[in-house]
Amino acid sequence: MDFITQNLLGAVAGHAACGRSRRDGGTLGRLALAAGALGGAVPDFDFLLQQLADPAMPWQLHRHFTHAFVFIPVAGVLATLPFLAFRSGRRRFGVILAAATIGCATHGLLDNLTSYGTHVLWPFRSGRTAWDAMSIVDPIFTLVLLLGVLIATLRDRVRPTRVAAAVAAAYIAMGFVQHGRALEAQQTLAAERGHAVVRGRTLPTVGNWIVFRSIYEADGRLWADAVRVAPFGDLAVREGRSMPRFTEEMLASEVAITERTRVVLRGLDAFADGFVGRVTGPDAAPDGVTVGDMRITGMTDGFRPLWGVRFDRDGAPHAWDAFGRGGDDEETIRAVLGGMLADVVRPEGRFRVLASPSPGD
Repeated sequence: MDFITQNLLGAVAGHAACGRSRRDGGTLGRLALAAGALGGAVPDFDFLLQQLADPAMPWQLHRHFTHAFVFIPVAGVLATLPFLAFRSGRRRFGVILAAATIGCATHGLLDNLTSYGTHVLWPFRSGRTAWDAMSIVDPIFTLVLLLGVLIATLRDRVRPTRVAAAVAAAYIAMGFVQHGRALEAQQTLAAERGHAVVRGRTLPTVGNWIVFRSIYEADGRLWADAVRVAPFGDLAVREGRSMPRFTEEMLASEVAITERTRVVLRGLDAFADGFVGRVTGPDAAPDGVTVGDMRITGMTDGFRPLWGVRFDRDGAPHAWDAFGRGGDDEETIRAVLGGMLADVVRPEGRFRVLASPSPGD
């Protein structure tokens, strides 16, 4: 998730667990907040490794080994080092290390709740994992954590962060429930169409776990739809669009294929979990072939990717994003966010309720 939420969750977890230490004989208090927050931030220092990534695949090292479970003890130590400059930090080294390590442990898990993907199982598994239970940005979740940190800081008590942690855990659990129901809606819709789903994902839209972007592959095409999962209510859908899934053979028909071309296209395909398609219209780069990650786009029920790769006619790959090509102007952003908000709070006439499957189906 965003950097601020990562820091807040680290602070809440570190303080809830270590705000009071028997070994220290007193209250660690605000030091636990600081240590947990720093621990929650350390994994995102992977931006320093950006220069080591393939320029055509800038996402290569983001959310990589620094987000893995095996890196947690290392990150905990790194987050503790600044506190050793102070006598109180050296005296309380053990409990500060614990708070920082706990804060770090929340980072990869929180990122894995989103749809972007995280290498939490590195080096035992090379690919990314993603649970699709939370939006990349969720103001409600962030506000719960912020209130816990502020009240704990002002009152110097551990209870506010423990309450915030409990509320946050319940919120995450509801995200998993909603995601499961969104997958059920996707399966129902695909069955209505007579599709055999090859791969499918339902991704929460910005700031909520009520409206999901449904995307699945069937018959060599990607199908995108908006799914609305009312808590304790009906499953509803707004049917969207479909497009061919982009393949290496399609690329070879238009550009010269080199080994580097293959490596980059396969890297994009792996990163996007197979949901790759050709970018067309005003968002596409003017020359060559532009291929986008169709998981996370500016259209819940369509295809307007935010990033991808542009291949020149000679096969040379370049990182591509929609920003600066009509994808980031203020009017477009307002329209996209306004539509997403309307899907959440004013769904009437925008969705149709899905029929529940018959028993035994």
